[in-house]
Amino acid sequence: MTLTTAELSAKLGLSRATISRVLNGGQGVKPATIAAVRQEMDRLGYVRPAVRPGRKPKDQRPGPSRHGAIALIVADTSIFFDDPGMANFVHSVQEACSKRGLHLLLERVSNNGPLPSTLQRAKVDGALVMMFPGLMPEDDTIRRISEQFPVVQVLAPGHPLTNVEHVTVNDVSIGTHAHLLFTADNCQSVVVINVWPSFKESLLIRSRACLDRSILAGRSVRVFVQDKNQVALWPAGTAPYQSFQEIIEVLRDLPKPIGVFLPIDARARDFAEALRSAGLEDPSLTRLVIAGVTPRLVEGIQPKPTLIDPNFEAVANSAIDRLLAVSGESTQRPQTVMVQPRVVAS
Repeated sequence: MTLTTAELSAKLGLSRATISRVLNGGQGVKPATIAAVRQEMDRLGYVRPAVRPGRKPKDQRPGPSRHGAIALIVADTSIFFDDPGMANFVHSVQEACSKRGLHLLLERVSNNGPLPSTLQRAKVDGALVMMFPGLMPEDDTIRRISEQFPVVQVLAPGHPLTNVEHVTVNDVSIGTHAHLLFTADNCQSVVVINVWPSFKESLLIRSRACLDRSILAGRSVRVFVQDKNQVALWPAGTAPYQSFQEIIEVLRDLPKPIGVFLPIDARARDFAEALRSAGLEDPSLTRLVIAGVTPRLVEGIQPKPTLIDPNFEAVANSAIDRLLAVSGESTQRPQTVMVQPRVVAS
């Protein structure tokens, strides 16, 4: 919604000078007034521009007091883009930036190396950081970045830094949705299959949420992981597998209907084809639930499975909103925002 400072002034009963100061960082304005103005702007649908706190240089030219760009910083671009969901997330961030008139820079930062020159020169208004905190090198890197400009950490389940804003998917809710879907279909057994070849904490969280609730409900459960080195990290009884055929043989003997949960959509089509070849694709025998909505991975599967959308669009929008808020209110207390997933009907 396009509003001028004069229109905001009239609607809020404040001077145009006060509105302008709030829009440009809030310097000299009471915190209660800043909060009231921002709350009203949110109600009116006003998209706040990215701002940088502090005094403006005396020789600053008239115009927006911002660079008009944010950075998305990742620890390793090769690992990052191996995950099909991450490409979806980057697209969501791009869309969210476009709606706000912001440019997006994708930067890679190593744990011990210098910050990229773009970041050293602070050519961005802030950064969304996708790294793996909880380990000393990564924590130090995130702190170095946060010393340069506002930072919001994204998609780091279980390890938000206490002094940094954090927005992530509610992975527990994803697993809970899977459990509730199996309950509604009166599934007698539950099988969780982690097709990802390396450890991802979010997949463990989603899987445990489903498994723990299924066990409490008295269902027979089985867990399969592709990487045998992960077995010790998963619940007791977890088995490694080399082919889907090994899993199919176990499914044949389990009480039916069976609820099968894939905590990520990678290889979803391959597994669905294995079910079809074994004659287990009928929903009365096997209820397939997949966490992920990447079109090239889930479209065309028959019968249609139930998809749980991690809701990266909402994560991106919430993260950028928090980043802009941090830019304008540098003294506010950091928050953790958990975005709820969406169930896509089969």
